[in-house]
Amino acid sequence: MITIEKTFEPDLNWNKRLETNSQGSIYHTTEYAYVQNDLNFKPIFLKFVNSTGNIVGQMLIVVRARSFSHSQLRFFKEILSSKNKILRWVYGPVIFDSQFTFEILESLIEFFKVQKKSFSGSEHPFSFGMFSKVKNNFKLNKWGTYIFNLSEGSDLLWSKMEKNSVKKNIERTKKRGIYAKEMKRTDLELYRKIRKETKPVSLSTLENRWDKLKKVGWTGFLAFENENPIGGIMVSHFNGFINEFGIARTKRDFIGKFYAQDLLKWTILEWGINKNLKYYDLTGVNPNPSNEKELGILRYKKKWGADFLSYYKITT
Repeated sequence: MITIEKTFEPDLNWNKRLETNSQGSIYHTTEYAYVQNDLNFKPIFLKFVNSTGNIVGQMLIVVRARSFSHSQLRFFKEILSSKNKILRWVYGPVIFDSQFTFEILESLIEFFKVQKKSFSGSEHPFSFGMFSKVKNNFKLNKWGTYIFNLSEGSDLLWSKMEKNSVKKNIERTKKRGIYAKEMKRTDLELYRKIRKETKPVSLSTLENRWDKLKKVGWTGFLAFENENPIGGIMVSHFNGFINEFGIARTKRDFIGKFYAQDLLKWTILEWGINKNLKYYDLTGVNPNPSNEKELGILRYKKKWGADFLSYYKITT
């Protein structure tokens, strides 16, 4: 029998346990929880305990308000209640003993029922469809991602990339004098200026995220034309697993067709190999695109030649 221990603060070994499992990601660390808390989302730490008292799994979930348009939000402002809240997570639960997988999932579903809140989350790509084993009143959506196995080395990974798109873009970008480098904290203002063109974010938010996540694996990369930044990506690398955040591109990069994002990805890949990291996750695609945008994303990520892994998103 599995019981769930629910707390609002992690125990001292929370992150250490995550590091023992290939599915332990930045999304379940204490530091990520604190960042979410600063965004006014309430983090909840769950531990799955078996009958002998061993912790056989854990996950971080976050209580968030449902998404509304600005007009809807004004209308509902006075009547928001627990029914308007949703429990969210990414790449979880993290299971330490696979023999308890089914029991953990069953206990998690029962937990959600008791909470009387909707939920939305995803399993880790390395869990290979564990949600499909549980039958209940929820929706399963097939999703996927492309992941580089960095242990293969840069030469092999380069050989798998499409010659007339990825390789050509990177080589042409370098010839045009575009270069990329890892960021320092003092470069966050440059990154903020790039983000301002598409998805503005405050410098204080970026600095807070940097300061809280840096010790568990957080950095960023910028691409430059001469000394002018034209693109950027923030990445996490907890437990040897690189995830992308906050992709930013200037109009100058788009109009000039500099393909700075391609150069940035290649730079991050080489950086990860040099740091002996394990994987580089290109972060989510719909394997069955429902519109032109999703189709374009799938085509773009597929051409990198990384390994495709499918997984499920689960929602009520």
